Amino acid sequence: MATSVNLRFIFANHDGKSVEESFATSATVREVKKQVMSHRWPIASVPVESISHLRFFAQGRELEDSKTLSECRIPTDQSFAIPIHVQTVAKKMSQPKVPESSKAQESRRSNKCFCLII
Repeated sequence: MATSVNLRFIFANHDGKSVEESFATSATVREVKKQVMSHRWPIASVPVESISHLRFFAQGRELEDSKTLSECRIPTDQSFAIPIHVQTVAKKMSQPKVPESSKAQESRRSNKCFCLII
């Protein structure tokens, strides 16, 4: 059984740029994401803020951060680099809070039902 795997990261949101790197099969997806963010991120691309904004896909499945590469069943074939599709997730925009009208607040208060069954 191979102890390392060669991965080819394809950055879908960045014009299909790709980089290759070798990782131990015992490395977690979270560790791989950290390594890619800090050392292999394409120079011309806008960096992401945290690993929670990165999604990795291999063989049609999203890779879970807590699992190792071997647990994700990444093939260890040494004849070619295994493609990993990298997708960045945009920050969630918070919507401005709309103040409730006083009638809506009162109707919510008056809709409470208190029942006592003896």
